[in-house]
Amino acid sequence: MSGILSWTTPILILSLLSAPALATQCTKVHHVKTPCVGDLMPTAVSARALKCLKTAKKTCDARVKHANDVAQIRLDSATKLQKLTVSRADELGRLLTVSLQKKPEPMLDSLLNSPRLWFGIGLVTGVGLALGVAYAVPR
Repeated sequence: MSGILSWTTPILILSLLSAPALATQCTKVHHVKTPCVGDLMPTAVSARALKCLKTAKKTCDARVKHANDVAQIRLDSATKLQKLTVSRADELGRLLTVSLQKKPEPMLDSLLNSPRLWFGIGLVTGVGLALGVAYAVPR
């Protein structure tokens, strides 16, 4: 027994240590058809692809968040605009109803009862008389 263990132990140790040393790294893409479907790629390329995928996912997530924020802002502004439009239409309807309920005053009565009209007539008459007297009186 000790004879078998004495020569198998170094062989086992050498096979375990030399297997990774003799293995070659994949440097080109091999199209594997069986047993799996896909490509066998070099480790540097696959590492770069994974890094790009992680970066692309973060970028994509940021773009989606930005698009959601913009959509929410547009939705909020559209809702506020719709509320303002409805309240404006209600106010215009109320004002129209109030104006239609009022009876129109006769134009001549409202004009003759206006103090502004009488003030204007008095002012023009006074200025006219003052100018007429000023030119009529010889110097």
